[in-house]
Amino acid sequence: MRAGNGISRPHAQLYAFNLTDAIPKVELPLQGEENSPILDLKLILDGVYQRAGYHFRIDYHQSLTPAVSSEVAAWLNTLLVEQGLR
Repeated sequence: MRAGNGISRPHAQLYAFNLTDAIPKVELPLQGEENSPILDLKLILDGVYQRAGYHFRIDYHQSLTPAVSSEVAAWLNTLLVEQGLR
């Protein structure tokens, strides 16, 4: 696909999911006959979170911005309590 300025852009696929859903594993398409690896995005994000020390930097007792529904807020609170962050 070519954009109006002559730049070639690859095709992309959107993996939509909600906050309460498990983060999906995604296929990384390669050219040719090679097998496409599966990326475990949850594992990758967990590693980045730990190495960056976000659990020390983020105050999980603050209200969320933007606000979420009471159902999602309860889910988040349970998750944070299980992780020892609240």
